[in-house]
Amino acid sequence: MGVEEIISLSIISGWLAITFGYGYIATRRRVRGKASEWFVAGRRLGLIILWLSLGANIYSSYTFLGLPGLAGVRVLVFGL
Repeated sequence: MGVEEIISLSIISGWLAITFGYGYIATRRRVRGKASEWFVAGRRLGLIILWLSLGANIYSSYTFLGLPGLAGVRVLVFGL
């Protein structure tokens, strides 16, 4: 195994360790609440965040559902 592979694996391992560590700490500190409060974010989201979330929802659904249908209607051929 070369130096580049060791560096790459070290970076990925460090990133995973930090991510799991942060998740563990966040889990220990969280306040237990109701699922209904989680879904509406405690009704504390601002208008800008709400609109950005709505836009992300619309564009992601269009990407996953609309574009494949559009490709089928217009007979686009993708590379194999």
